[in-house]
Amino acid sequence: VVSTQSTGKMKKKKHVVKAYNADDWEWMGTGASPGGFHNWPRKKKNSRPDQEWLNNNKKGKKQGCYEKGGCFQNQVKISQQSSSWEDSWAFEVHPYACDYRGKYILSNVPKTWLKAKKACEAAGLTLAMVRSTEEVKEMKQAIQFFLGEGDASWKTWDNRNWVWLGGNDLEEEGVWKWLNGEAVETWNVPWRVKAGKDNADFLRGSDGQHAVAFSRGGQFDDSYHDAKKRKRAFACQCPDS
Repeated sequence: VVSTQSTGKMKKKKHVVKAYNADDWEWMGTGASPGGFHNWPRKKKNSRPDQEWLNNNKKGKKQGCYEKGGCFQNQVKISQQSSSWEDSWAFEVHPYACDYRGKYILSNVPKTWLKAKKACEAAGLTLAMVRSTEEVKEMKQAIQFFLGEGDASWKTWDNRNWVWLGGNDLEEEGVWKWLNGEAVETWNVPWRVKAGKDNADFLRGSDGQHAVAFSRGGQFDDSYHDAKKRKRAFACQCPDS
């Protein structure tokens, strides 16, 4: 999360305290507002988005501030102990979510496969790969952790039962590859019986089933990469995993 408010009007003020406005902040990659920010600690004023300013003079540069006009606490970091949020400097070095949760990060913002691919790339990641039965288990656990429990009342093809992976056959029909060029079918892929990878269905407004979706139950299915009716949560792959 970063603040989008201008620092130009504030650069001559050492401290600028203003009421929290969710519209001043946005999630990187989606541009969406994080909303009410209920995770800011209520009793720790200095942990909330108070817009403290740091000069980029010799003293400021010694701390790491090299931004023109000075630095503001326009980023968010998360406590490992309490999971509360705190405003932070861009030059501070911290682990990020991949360091805590292993191989996958999931977003619950529904997108088409194409837009999900772009969202992962905007975060410096790629749509995820599931390359073994062990990784099927890991992805199922990640879905439960990031997206929560499913609902037995949801029908099989309810978008809430599926997440996008990076597999696709856009380059050559029937030849499934991950975005790094590796083959998808190097193991006994659990394609959904009678529906997976056959590209037989038709949906108006789409040119075919060319993207891999992964179900909460651990099955693969070929699906529509560009159809507005197929907006789903998606999984990004952490670096070096």
